[in-house]
Amino acid sequence: MISSMTDNCAANVILINMGSDAYHHHKKTACPNCGYSIDAHAATDGVNDKPKKDDISICAKCATWNKYTEDLEIVTLTEEDKENIAPELLLEMQGISERIKLMNRNMN
Repeated sequence: MISSMTDNCAANVILINMGSDAYHHHKKTACPNCGYSIDAHAATDGVNDKPKKDDISICAKCATWNKYTEDLEIVTLTEEDKENIAPELLLEMQGISERIKLMNRNMN
């Protein structure tokens, strides 16, 4: 499970743009790296709570590591943010990013 940088109870997410009930829908935002339109998320732990400030997200298009702001906008993680992430969480994030990149390569 991916957990928040600031506490252990996050619904940290991978970014998606889909219309399924399996995802928590929120206002539209975009990945700051690739501009991919985001209107929903799915949590890695299966709990689709509303994202909150500092919850980590990974873009499903470009695999960029992001986080939610208070207004549920997406901003790129800073180096300082990355330094505050537990090593086991970094490994999980790296694995998710690699799977996204592989999936996207196979689709092209």
